[in-house]
Amino acid sequence: YVKQTQQIFDQMTLAILLCYTLQLGDIRIIPNWLMRRTIWKPDAECDASLIAWLNQSGAFVIDAEKGVFKRSQASLSQSQSTDNVHSVYVDHLIQKLEDKEISFEVLISDINGTMQAGIDTTSNSLEYALLLLAKNPKVQEMVYDEIKAAMKASNLKRFDVSIINQLHLFRAFVHEAFRIGCVVPMGVPHCLQKDIELTLEGGQTYTVPKHTYLHQNTLYIFRYLDWANNNKPLQAENKELHLEYWLDAETKRFKVHENFVFFGSGKRDCPGRTLAVRSVYIELGLFMTCYRFVAPNNDPDAIRVKQKWGTVLSVDPKIGLCLEER
Repeated sequence: YVKQTQQIFDQMTLAILLCYTLQLGDIRIIPNWLMRRTIWKPDAECDASLIAWLNQSGAFVIDAEKGVFKRSQASLSQSQSTDNVHSVYVDHLIQKLEDKEISFEVLISDINGTMQAGIDTTSNSLEYALLLLAKNPKVQEMVYDEIKAAMKASNLKRFDVSIINQLHLFRAFVHEAFRIGCVVPMGVPHCLQKDIELTLEGGQTYTVPKHTYLHQNTLYIFRYLDWANNNKPLQAENKELHLEYWLDAETKRFKVHENFVFFGSGKRDCPGRTLAVRSVYIELGLFMTCYRFVAPNNDPDAIRVKQKWGTVLSVDPKIGLCLEER
Protein backbone atom coordinates (compact mmCIF):
# COMPACT_ATOMS: atom_id res chain seq x y z
CA TYR A 1 0.00 0.00 0.00
CA VAL A 2 2.77 2.43 0.90
CA LYS A 3 4.59 1.68 -2.37
CA GLN A 4 1.40 2.34 -4.34
CA THR A 5 0.87 5.57 -2.42
CA GLN A 6 4.40 6.66 -3.35
CA GLN A 7 3.65 5.78 -6.98
CA ILE A 8 0.55 7.99 -6.96
CA PHE A 9 2.51 10.98 -5.62
CA ASP A 10 5.26 10.43 -8.19
CA GLN A 11 2.74 10.23 -11.02
CA MET A 12 0.85 13.29 -9.80
CA THR A 13 4.12 15.20 -9.68
CA LEU A 14 4.79 14.14 -13.27
CA ALA A 15 1.33 15.31 -14.33
CA ILE A 16 1.82 18.71 -12.70
CA LEU A 17 5.25 19.13 -14.29
CA LEU A 18 3.72 18.29 -17.67
CA CYS A 19 1.12 21.00 -17.01
CA TYR A 20 3.94 23.49 -16.53
CA THR A 21 5.84 22.24 -19.58
CA LEU A 22 2.82 22.21 -21.89
CA GLN A 23 1.48 25.43 -20.35
CA LEU A 24 -1.92 23.81 -19.85
CA GLY A 25 -2.60 25.93 -16.78
CA ASP A 26 -5.17 23.52 -15.32
CA ILE A 27 -4.55 19.85 -14.58
CA ARG A 28 -8.17 19.10 -15.43
CA ILE A 29 -7.59 19.69 -19.13
CA ILE A 30 -4.76 17.19 -19.53
CA PRO A 31 -5.59 14.83 -22.45
CA ASN A 32 -7.37 11.60 -21.44
CA TRP A 33 -4.52 9.40 -22.68
CA LEU A 34 -2.14 11.21 -20.32
CA MET A 35 -4.46 10.90 -17.36
CA ARG A 36 -4.80 7.17 -17.92
CA ARG A 37 -1.02 6.85 -17.92
CA THR A 38 -0.45 8.92 -14.82
CA ILE A 39 -3.00 9.21 -12.06
CA TRP A 40 -6.14 7.13 -12.47
CA LYS A 41 -4.75 3.61 -12.81
CA PRO A 42 -2.45 3.57 -9.75
CA ASP A 43 -5.14 5.49 -7.85
CA ALA A 44 -7.67 2.71 -8.45
CA GLU A 45 -5.08 0.09 -7.49
CA CYS A 46 -4.32 1.97 -4.29
CA ASP A 47 -8.04 2.18 -3.44
CA ALA A 48 -8.39 -1.57 -3.98
CA SER A 49 -5.41 -2.27 -1.70
CA LEU A 50 -6.81 0.01 0.99
CA ILE A 51 -10.23 -1.66 0.87
CA ALA A 52 -8.66 -5.13 1.03
CA TRP A 53 -6.51 -4.13 3.99
CA LEU A 54 -9.45 -2.61 5.88
CA ASN A 55 -11.54 -5.73 5.25
CA GLN A 56 -8.73 -7.99 6.47
CA SER A 57 -8.41 -5.97 9.69
CA GLY A 58 -11.77 -7.36 10.79
CA ALA A 59 -12.92 -3.93 11.93
CA PHE A 60 -14.91 -3.05 8.79
CA VAL A 61 -17.18 -4.57 6.19
CA ILE A 62 -16.61 -2.95 2.79
CA ASP A 63 -18.12 -3.73 -0.60
CA ALA A 64 -17.03 -1.31 -3.29
CA GLU A 65 -19.53 -2.57 -5.88
CA LYS A 66 -22.49 -2.08 -3.54
CA GLY A 67 -21.09 1.07 -1.98
CA VAL A 68 -21.12 -0.45 1.51
CA PHE A 69 -18.75 0.76 4.22
CA LYS A 70 -19.57 0.02 7.85
CA ARG A 71 -18.04 -1.26 11.05
CA SER A 72 -18.08 -5.03 11.55
CA GLN A 73 -20.26 -6.56 14.22
CA ALA A 74 -17.13 -7.73 16.06
CA SER A 75 -15.80 -4.17 16.14
CA LEU A 76 -19.09 -2.81 17.45
CA SER A 77 -19.31 -5.54 20.10
CA GLN A 78 -15.76 -4.84 21.27
CA SER A 79 -16.50 -1.13 21.63
CA GLN A 80 -19.60 -1.87 23.69
CA SER A 81 -17.79 -4.38 25.92
CA THR A 82 -15.02 -1.90 26.76
CA ASP A 83 -17.42 1.03 27.24
CA ASN A 84 -15.53 2.79 24.47
CA VAL A 85 -18.29 4.95 23.06
CA HIS A 86 -16.03 7.57 21.51
CA SER A 87 -16.42 7.92 17.76
CA VAL A 88 -13.51 8.71 15.48
CA TYR A 89 -13.27 10.40 12.10
CA VAL A 90 -14.11 7.27 10.11
CA ASP A 91 -17.37 6.94 12.09
CA HIS A 92 -18.24 10.48 11.03
CA LEU A 93 -17.64 9.53 7.39
CA ILE A 94 -19.71 6.34 7.73
CA GLN A 95 -22.62 8.36 9.10
CA LYS A 96 -22.31 10.81 6.22
CA LEU A 97 -22.42 7.88 3.79
CA GLU A 98 -25.50 6.39 5.44
CA ASP A 99 -27.20 9.78 5.30
CA LYS A 100 -26.29 9.99 1.59
CA GLU A 101 -24.41 13.24 2.12
CA ILE A 102 -21.26 11.80 0.54
CA SER A 103 -20.61 8.98 -1.91
CA PHE A 104 -18.64 5.80 -1.33
CA GLU A 105 -15.91 7.13 -3.60
CA VAL A 106 -15.58 10.34 -1.55
CA LEU A 107 -15.33 8.34 1.69
CA ILE A 108 -12.55 6.10 0.32
CA SER A 109 -10.77 9.09 -1.17
CA ASP A 110 -10.86 10.91 2.16
CA ILE A 111 -9.43 7.93 4.07
CA ASN A 112 -6.84 7.41 1.35
CA GLY A 113 -5.78 11.04 1.42
CA THR A 114 -5.49 11.04 5.19
CA MET A 115 -3.20 8.01 5.13
CA GLN A 116 -1.15 9.22 2.18
CA ALA A 117 -0.55 12.58 3.85
CA GLY A 118 0.23 11.12 7.26
CA ILE A 119 2.32 7.98 6.77
CA ASP A 120 5.64 9.28 5.46
CA THR A 121 5.46 12.78 6.90
CA THR A 122 4.86 11.82 10.53
CA SER A 123 7.20 8.82 10.56
CA ASN A 124 10.10 10.72 8.94
CA SER A 125 9.63 13.68 11.30
CA LEU A 126 9.70 11.33 14.28
CA GLU A 127 12.81 9.59 12.93
CA TYR A 128 14.59 12.93 12.62
CA ALA A 129 13.54 13.89 16.14
CA LEU A 130 15.07 10.71 17.58
CA LEU A 131 18.34 11.44 15.77
CA LEU A 132 18.37 14.97 17.17
CA LEU A 133 17.92 13.58 20.69
CA ALA A 134 20.93 11.32 20.28
CA LYS A 135 22.96 14.11 18.70
CA ASN A 136 22.11 16.53 21.52
CA PRO A 137 22.24 14.48 24.76
CA LYS A 138 22.16 17.53 27.07
CA VAL A 139 18.98 18.77 25.42
CA GLN A 140 17.56 15.25 25.63
CA GLU A 141 18.08 15.13 29.40
CA MET A 142 16.74 18.65 29.85
CA VAL A 143 13.53 17.78 27.99
CA TYR A 144 13.26 14.45 29.82
CA ASP A 145 13.52 16.18 33.20
CA GLU A 146 10.73 18.56 32.23
CA ILE A 147 8.47 15.66 31.24
CA LYS A 148 9.15 13.72 34.44
CA ALA A 149 8.53 16.78 36.61
CA ALA A 150 5.17 17.40 34.92
CA MET A 151 4.25 13.71 35.27
CA LYS A 152 5.10 13.78 38.97
CA ALA A 153 3.04 16.92 39.53
CA SER A 154 0.06 15.25 37.85
CA ASN A 155 0.56 11.88 39.58
CA LEU A 156 1.13 10.10 36.29
CA LYS A 157 3.11 6.88 36.04
CA ARG A 158 3.03 6.97 32.23
CA PHE A 159 3.29 9.83 29.78
CA ASP A 160 -0.07 11.31 28.87
CA VAL A 161 -0.73 14.08 26.38
CA SER A 162 -2.99 15.78 28.94
CA ILE A 163 0.12 17.48 30.42
CA ILE A 164 1.30 18.87 27.08
CA ASN A 165 0.56 22.50 28.01
CA GLN A 166 3.09 22.21 30.84
CA LEU A 167 5.85 20.97 28.50
CA HIS A 168 7.33 24.09 26.96
CA LEU A 169 10.80 22.69 26.22
CA PHE A 170 9.32 19.46 24.87
CA ARG A 171 7.04 21.27 22.43
CA ALA A 172 9.90 23.57 21.41
CA PHE A 173 12.04 20.52 20.66
CA VAL A 174 9.30 18.86 18.59
CA HIS A 175 8.86 21.98 16.50
CA GLU A 176 12.62 22.28 16.04
CA ALA A 177 12.57 18.71 14.73
CA PHE A 178 9.89 19.80 12.26
CA ARG A 179 12.00 22.81 11.27
CA ILE A 180 15.33 21.07 10.85
CA GLY A 181 13.95 17.84 9.41
CA CYS A 182 11.63 19.76 7.06
CA VAL A 183 10.37 16.51 5.54
CA VAL A 184 7.94 18.35 3.23
CA PRO A 185 10.34 20.88 1.67
CA MET A 186 7.99 22.44 -0.88
CA GLY A 187 4.63 22.07 0.79
CA VAL A 188 1.54 21.18 -1.24
CA PRO A 189 0.86 23.03 -4.52
CA HIS A 190 -2.07 25.44 -4.56
CA CYS A 191 -3.83 26.74 -7.67
CA LEU A 192 -4.99 30.35 -7.79
CA GLN A 193 -8.68 30.83 -8.52
CA LYS A 194 -8.20 34.48 -9.46
CA ASP A 195 -5.45 37.01 -10.24
CA ILE A 196 -3.53 38.07 -7.15
CA GLU A 197 -1.66 41.37 -6.93
CA LEU A 198 1.29 41.53 -4.56
CA THR A 199 3.04 44.65 -3.33
CA LEU A 200 6.73 43.99 -2.69
CA GLU A 201 9.12 45.90 -0.48
CA GLY A 202 9.90 49.19 -2.15
CA GLY A 203 6.39 49.54 -3.54
CA GLN A 204 6.82 47.38 -6.64
CA THR A 205 3.66 45.47 -7.59
CA TYR A 206 3.51 42.02 -9.16
CA THR A 207 0.49 40.17 -10.52
CA VAL A 208 0.26 36.39 -10.19
CA PRO A 209 -2.25 35.24 -12.82
CA LYS A 210 -5.22 32.95 -12.27
CA HIS A 211 -4.53 29.18 -12.60
CA THR A 212 -0.91 29.59 -11.48
CA TYR A 213 0.33 26.69 -9.36
CA LEU A 214 2.20 27.93 -6.30
CA HIS A 215 4.65 26.14 -4.04
CA GLN A 216 6.03 27.58 -0.81
CA ASN A 217 9.75 27.10 -0.34
CA THR A 218 9.50 25.71 3.18
CA LEU A 219 13.07 24.43 3.13
CA TYR A 220 14.43 27.92 2.49
CA ILE A 221 12.25 29.48 5.20
CA PHE A 222 13.26 26.85 7.76
CA ARG A 223 16.97 26.49 7.09
CA TYR A 224 18.22 29.55 5.22
CA LEU A 225 16.62 32.44 7.10
CA ASP A 226 17.99 33.76 10.38
CA TRP A 227 14.92 33.64 12.61
CA ALA A 228 16.77 35.49 15.37
CA ASN A 229 17.78 38.37 13.10
CA ASN A 230 14.74 39.59 11.16
CA ASN A 231 14.85 36.66 8.72
CA LYS A 232 18.05 37.79 7.04
CA PRO A 233 19.36 35.21 4.52
CA LEU A 234 22.04 32.84 5.78
CA GLN A 235 25.09 31.75 3.83
CA ALA A 236 24.73 28.14 4.98
CA GLU A 237 21.77 26.07 6.12
CA ASN A 238 20.87 26.23 9.79
CA LYS A 239 20.47 22.66 11.12
CA GLU A 240 21.47 23.39 14.71
CA LEU A 241 18.96 23.18 17.56
CA HIS A 242 17.47 26.52 18.57
CA LEU A 243 14.81 25.93 21.21
CA GLU A 244 14.72 29.68 21.80
CA TYR A 245 12.90 30.13 18.49
CA TRP A 246 9.83 28.65 20.17
CA LEU A 247 10.06 30.14 23.66
CA ASP A 248 8.81 33.54 24.72
CA ALA A 249 11.82 35.68 25.65
CA GLU A 250 10.22 36.85 28.91
CA THR A 251 8.01 33.99 30.11
CA LYS A 252 9.97 31.11 28.54
CA ARG A 253 6.64 29.57 27.62
CA PHE A 254 6.13 27.83 24.29
CA LYS A 255 4.78 29.84 21.39
CA VAL A 256 4.50 29.01 17.70
CA HIS A 257 6.92 31.03 15.58
CA GLU A 258 5.38 33.10 12.79
CA ASN A 259 7.68 31.38 10.28
CA PHE A 260 6.22 27.96 11.03
CA VAL A 261 4.54 27.07 7.71
CA PHE A 262 5.25 23.33 7.88
CA PHE A 263 1.52 22.58 7.51
CA GLY A 264 0.74 25.57 5.35
CA SER A 265 -1.19 28.55 6.71
CA GLY A 266 -4.61 30.15 6.61
CA LYS A 267 -7.81 28.36 5.64
CA ARG A 268 -5.92 26.12 3.19
CA ASP A 269 -3.53 24.67 5.75
CA CYS A 270 -3.26 20.93 6.35
CA PRO A 271 -6.49 19.54 7.87
CA GLY A 272 -4.45 16.83 9.60
CA ARG A 273 -2.19 19.29 11.40
CA THR A 274 -3.62 18.74 14.89
CA LEU A 275 -3.60 14.96 14.49
CA ALA A 276 -0.02 14.89 13.17
CA VAL A 277 1.43 17.11 15.91
CA ARG A 278 -0.50 15.28 18.62
CA SER A 279 0.73 11.91 17.29
CA VAL A 280 4.36 13.05 17.45
CA TYR A 281 3.82 14.42 20.96
CA ILE A 282 2.42 11.11 22.18
CA GLU A 283 4.92 8.83 20.45
CA LEU A 284 7.97 10.89 21.34
CA GLY A 285 6.78 11.41 24.91
CA LEU A 286 6.32 7.67 25.42
CA PHE A 287 9.69 6.88 23.82
CA MET A 288 11.58 9.46 25.87
CA THR A 289 10.14 8.33 29.20
CA CYS A 290 11.08 4.71 28.49
CA TYR A 291 14.44 5.03 26.74
CA ARG A 292 17.51 7.19 26.38
CA PHE A 293 18.66 7.52 22.77
CA VAL A 294 22.43 7.22 22.40
CA ALA A 295 24.62 7.86 19.35
CA PRO A 296 26.67 5.01 17.85
CA ASN A 297 29.85 4.48 19.91
CA ASN A 298 28.44 7.14 22.25
CA ASP A 299 29.74 9.83 19.88
CA PRO A 300 27.04 12.47 19.17
CA ASP A 301 29.34 14.37 16.79
CA ALA A 302 29.52 11.31 14.56
CA ILE A 303 25.84 11.66 13.67
CA ARG A 304 25.76 13.41 10.31
CA VAL A 305 22.24 13.31 8.96
CA LYS A 306 21.78 13.30 5.19
CA GLN A 307 18.42 13.26 3.48
CA LYS A 308 17.19 11.77 0.25
CA TRP A 309 14.95 13.92 -1.92
CA GLY A 310 11.56 12.45 -2.78
CA THR A 311 7.88 13.00 -2.06
CA VAL A 312 9.19 13.72 1.41
CA LEU A 313 12.76 14.12 2.63
CA SER A 314 13.89 10.89 4.29
CA VAL A 315 17.06 10.06 6.20
CA ASP A 316 19.48 8.26 3.88
CA PRO A 317 21.65 6.44 4.69
CA LYS A 318 19.93 5.23 7.83
CA ILE A 319 21.65 5.75 11.18
CA GLY A 320 21.36 3.16 13.93
CA LEU A 321 20.91 4.35 17.51
CA CYS A 322 21.46 2.62 20.84
CA LEU A 323 18.58 2.53 23.33
CA GLU A 324 19.16 2.53 27.05
CA GLU A 325 16.18 1.64 29.21
CA ARG A 326 15.40 4.32 31.77
